[in-house]
Amino acid sequence: MLKMKILFVTAELYPLAKVGGLGDVAYALPKALKEIGHDARVVMPKYGFMRDDYEKVLDLSVPFRGGVETAAVKLTKINGTPLYLIESEKHFGADTLYG
Repeated sequence: MLKMKILFVTAELYPLAKVGGLGDVAYALPKALKEIGHDARVVMPKYGFMRDDYEKVLDLSVPFRGGVETAAVKLTKINGTPLYLIESEKHFGADTLYG
């Protein structure tokens, strides 16, 4: 079987940030793919209500609308699946998921 490298980009992930079914699928599908040998990883925003003790692995500077936006990438694992959290107070710092 061909082993794939798969990056899931999501706004929700159980148990960290979940409103509906998206969080459940974003949790279960990468886990199942890892179990059959694929390299599955997840990236999502680090919302303001989430804890802040994750390992920082990268600082980003991204050209955006004529300026530059900065963010940090933090790393943790959920059930053995690498999870990259994009931390930007300006864009994701709210205390609600979609607010």
